[in-house]
Amino acid sequence: MEIPLLDLTAQYESLSGELDEAVRAIVRSQRFVLGEPVERLETSLAEMLGVGYAVGCASGTDALLLPLRAFWRQSEDEVVVPAFTFFATAGAVWNARYRPVFCDVDPLTFNVTAETVAAAWTDRTRGVIPVHLFGQMAPMEQIGAVARERGGFVLEDAAHAIGAAQCATPAGADSEGAEAGGAAEDAAETGVGTDQSAVGGVKAGAAG
Repeated sequence: MEIPLLDLTAQYESLSGELDEAVRAIVRSQRFVLGEPVERLETSLAEMLGVGYAVGCASGTDALLLPLRAFWRQSEDEVVVPAFTFFATAGAVWNARYRPVFCDVDPLTFNVTAETVAAAWTDRTRGVIPVHLFGQMAPMEQIGAVARERGGFVLEDAAHAIGAAQCATPAGADSEGAEAGGAAEDAAETGVGTDQSAVGGVKAGAAG
């Protein structure tokens, strides 16, 4: 039996009515750039993530590139990225004129860990981009601690995990936890191909 790596047809069919109506509404309005639907997306994302704002972008790559360009940078600065990720992660780092440095991932989750990030961190490192994969979040509290200890930023790529949440304490204990896209100072909620990307806003006390 052949099992496809990705079945976009099945994904579309489960949402076809809602998607078709949304596309028809845009075509009827003839407003293909920005407009009220983008404002609704930005507002709903910010509310869902518990952040101050969300900004719609043309692509997931732009959602990573814009905050990287906003960070203060010196020549030869580096950003740690996962060795297992879509090429746009490292591409955005390079286009923002940083040097991407690849770090290992956990073989069980395929996400970076605090240990792999720390092992790749050098005196030239300015920050790290954890990429949440397959709905699973990277361990943000531990990664944030590594970055804070070294004075760096954390920029989340939450394309695969919008709405996912994690809590660093045992079940039932008091904790604010973390939500994908809201656990860092900035987050890239990338929806490449649908142009539904956003950069999440400030979350106090975390890096990103």
